[in-house]
Amino acid sequence: MQKEPENYDLEELTAYPSVDHEKLVGLCQKMLFWLSRLHMSLLIRSQIEDQKEREQEYRVVGSLILMAMIAAKTILKSSSVLDLSIIQNIVTARSFFETCLNAAFIASDESGLLARRSDLHAIQKLHRGNTREFTIGDFGFKITGSRHLQVDKKTIEEALNTFTRRNGKEITSWCEESVDDRIAALAEVDRTSQLMFAGARGQIYREASEIVHGTYYAYLFGSNGADSDGIVKNLENQSLIVFSTLLLCSAALAKVIEKKFGVKLGKILESIADEMSEIESIAEALKD
Repeated sequence: MQKEPENYDLEELTAYPSVDHEKLVGLCQKMLFWLSRLHMSLLIRSQIEDQKEREQEYRVVGSLILMAMIAAKTILKSSSVLDLSIIQNIVTARSFFETCLNAAFIASDESGLLARRSDLHAIQKLHRGNTREFTIGDFGFKITGSRHLQVDKKTIEEALNTFTRRNGKEITSWCEESVDDRIAALAEVDRTSQLMFAGARGQIYREASEIVHGTYYAYLFGSNGADSDGIVKNLENQSLIVFSTLLLCSAALAKVIEKKFGVKLGKILESIADEMSEIESIAEALKD
């Protein structure tokens, strides 16, 4: 009888060497550095801003940039080698895309109402999360928590009223605009940013939905049902999708923030342009 291994090293079974993948990881590490500079810039502005609406914008957008950084760092941590985990990174890349898009959409709003709405949405979500009830089949479930909100009662009531329908059900989306509507709205601020977000949406959104819902398509999308050489090339293509999405969304967000908040990002945008050129070179090589 064949002896079973004491532990299963999935990395051993699925990892493949790839110079192009290593280059993409290096580009993402650079991106994470200047994204952190952008986050710090907005954090400082939120601390010294006297106007409440503007302070809220800096705080909300800056916090979203931090969440985008965490998503990018998660991708980097699981990308030390090229393997099938890159498929799951497509889901995280979609989170990065939507976070950057929301940050850009909020930054594009002159009135500050979107930042306020985003803030209220988060408050009521946290408040409702302390007690949740739902039914599945014949079973009823109740989940209780103890999240402490450092928010006054009046603000909690405003948040609940803003996100509750007349029939008493919760309004789950933080804004009325769809993803495509949010992308379209950015044309008034920066046409290039709009196109970058549209490109990222086109290459990541559909696939991420299938992967997160656990369909068999996710496996075929990653492996392409190919032999070892075919799998390597296919995974390199998925790696390209993930890391180009990170760069596209970062560049699009940076351009919107530069225009709307007046943050000087000349060197950062130059760095992005250089990195995008390298991405294009890798993409051309993978076509062969």
